[in-house]
Amino acid sequence: MLKELPDSNSRFLSIRTEDLVYIDKTRFIEKYENLKKSVSLLLRPRRFGKTLFTEILFYYYDVASKELSEKLFKGTYIHDNPTSLKSSFAVLRFDFSGFQTNYELLNSDLKTVIGIFKTKIIAGILDFYTRYPNYIPFYIHEYADKRKIKALAAIRSYYSQNEKFPTSSMIIEDFFLSIKENEFPYKIMLIIDEYDNFTNDILTRDKNTFVEVVNKQSEMGAFYGNIRSYHQAGILDRVFITGILPITMDTMISGFVSSKISQDPNINELAGFTDDEVLELLGETVDFNKCSFTPKDLQNTMKEWFNGYRFAEVADKTVYNSTLCLNFVQNIQNNPTRDPELTTSSNMDISFDKLVGFLKLLREDDRNLILDSVAKEKPIKFTIPDSIKIDNTDNHLGYGDGVAILFYLGFLTVMSTEEAKKTLGKLYVSSLYLKVPNLYFKMQFTKFMLEQSHIQWDSMIANCNAIALMAEENNLTGIVQSFEYIKNGLVQSDITHESEASIVMAIYGLLMQISNQFELTREYAIYHNSQIISDVEIGKGFAKVGSHKKADLVAINKSAGKPSYIFEFKYKRNENSSDETKVKVRAKLLKDACDQLNFYVTDDRLKKISNLHKYVIMYSYGEFLLQEII
Repeated sequence: MLKELPDSNSRFLSIRTEDLVYIDKTRFIEKYENLKKSVSLLLRPRRFGKTLFTEILFYYYDVASKELSEKLFKGTYIHDNPTSLKSSFAVLRFDFSGFQTNYELLNSDLKTVIGIFKTKIIAGILDFYTRYPNYIPFYIHEYADKRKIKALAAIRSYYSQNEKFPTSSMIIEDFFLSIKENEFPYKIMLIIDEYDNFTNDILTRDKNTFVEVVNKQSEMGAFYGNIRSYHQAGILDRVFITGILPITMDTMISGFVSSKISQDPNINELAGFTDDEVLELLGETVDFNKCSFTPKDLQNTMKEWFNGYRFAEVADKTVYNSTLCLNFVQNIQNNPTRDPELTTSSNMDISFDKLVGFLKLLREDDRNLILDSVAKEKPIKFTIPDSIKIDNTDNHLGYGDGVAILFYLGFLTVMSTEEAKKTLGKLYVSSLYLKVPNLYFKMQFTKFMLEQSHIQWDSMIANCNAIALMAEENNLTGIVQSFEYIKNGLVQSDITHESEASIVMAIYGLLMQISNQFELTREYAIYHNSQIISDVEIGKGFAKVGSHKKADLVAINKSAGKPSYIFEFKYKRNENSSDETKVKVRAKLLKDACDQLNFYVTDDRLKKISNLHKYVIMYSYGEFLLQEII
């Protein structure tokens, strides 16, 4: 019998008790323990399964949840392979996963934001004493008796006394002192989920406000300072924190936790789905008697669009974004005979306004350099910084910090050593390299950068339905229809390099709409006898094409015998020139493009494709030219 999908708000308890589909990740409890880290910070992109894993840890370790734990974990790896620490902690948990600010709130009253933080701390303590009511401090009982209410009902009111507990650090200090004085019989484990959810939101809007909220002397800084103190004192045995970026922790309290656990290859697949897990998901949720696609068909599409995440260079496997996979399967369930929807979903919470906010933290030159590498799909050399700190000076973050932010956000991911060597050829040096993980994020980046260049993505896509004709016949009507929208954007841009890149990105974005029929590659490397061709070798006589060792854009049809394409783009900014000059310039650009295309098709793979069409797309003096080279 097929299982229902969990929604974005489903918790581990409801998933297991309602028998919703569940991909077992409990083997990572054992791997987590083997790391032997008493304080761990797990960083992963949004909507990647972090919250679900914290709930798995909670029910597995919490003493008071032992009886329920047996039912929840039945049939999982950890049920059959329990560890010695099973049900051995009293778990205190703070959940910031739903804590987001808004611009109006941030501007009107920062105290309100801090007040919400306090309510989350109080909620966590109330949850703790709900499971351990026999250890509620005597003074809370006295407080409750005076008000003729039960002790549990009094906890929220007691800690909400602003005169007695003006800060969250004082609340957590009171809690741990009572644990110590009452000789609490169990070791305490603290789980904090999405610790930086709201601080990242603040950082993208106002750097100075961010520093005010998270500096060492701030309320949050004092709170985490107390957490560190009680851990060092042995009152708090283990701490497990999840988040997206290390910036808040590095700025607030350096040295307390290390984010290195996030890059440990042993937990690379802790969050997200592997290939096998995707097939398991499809098998348990899709009725293939009614579906027009095979499991392998669907997995191949999901692999191109949602896979590709690797958080450690030596990790054996890549993982899929789990939320995007679940949305995709939901679309299949709703329409099993139609091509599934691949566009963004509202619950992914991918906001490119926030991306702009993060990019503004960088120096302009560094920001442009990163975006240029992303646009051209160049491998980005990377060293994970020891820390990323924000201060209230006018100093900007550097190139390395900017790349790290995109990596932690999930916009970039680690390339395997083998892939990096193949892509870079003789330019490879031993290092960590990053790339955009999949077509989903390539499309999001393309959309983002085009709109920065005033090219309206939605309008361009909506009027290019004919693009699908390319897959069946040598018909580029869809591309021609896009020229008007691209041109409208280009007239607002004066920089040659940016404009040429914008044209390439626009056509690339169009072809992504039919990526299920084409293998798309920007900056396609040319190989002769399995060796990548360098600039020097090109100069030795293959073709006089300068430094153009890579084709601008290649679209290889996934159906043998049907049309494939290779594109060379040329750009000449609109400037006052005589008609005679324009003719000469266009002829020169066309000849150069023809030479380059004829060289590119000597590539080991391309020369074997029989139905391969070579096209020049030229934008010169305000006009587009599309010409096939025979």
